[in-house]
Amino acid sequence: MAWSITADAFAALLERLDADHERAGEKYEDLRRMLQRFFEWRGASFAEERADETLNRLARKLAEGVGVQEIRAYAMQIARLVLLETFKSHDARRVAWEELPVEPMIDERAAAMEQELEETNQRCLENCLQQLPKESRELILSYYQHTGRAQIERRAALAKALGLRREALANRAQRLRDKLTDCVMRCARNKSAI
Repeated sequence: MAWSITADAFAALLERLDADHERAGEKYEDLRRMLQRFFEWRGASFAEERADETLNRLARKLAEGVGVQEIRAYAMQIARLVLLETFKSHDARRVAWEELPVEPMIDERAAAMEQELEETNQRCLENCLQQLPKESRELILSYYQHTGRAQIERRAALAKALGLRREALANRAQRLRDKLTDCVMRCARNKSAI
């Protein structure tokens, strides 16, 4: 059965930190932050919980009457043990997880869903492109037609043909792209609701 800290054990811990109640609270928070950093720096998950566990164990030892000379040093010894336990339990869970059988049906279903989503998005894109005025449709298709050097040259030629600076062309293409994105998202949402 796990031990949980009692009010008396917590009061005893605070008393050991400092006789002045307010300073004891400050020292407790300093110790907690130090422990939390200890766990964070060593890559332990849930560093705050590990620090609290360390403080609980420290309080339990004090409640059991264990003679502790230097409380911070003793807390660090407990923290090292908690860290070792953390890594041991993590390794045990990892091995157990790796030993679980992989269910191929999940991969097949995920692939089928992904394929269906791609097809839906493609149909929606084609539909949304058809809703654009002819000039806008031709501009956006031409703007994204090529890649690499050919794309740069095509965009420069397109800007010159339209009498625009390249920045103005990029802005116009971005507005059209945003409009298309909104349209595709609305279309995909409507199709998935069916």
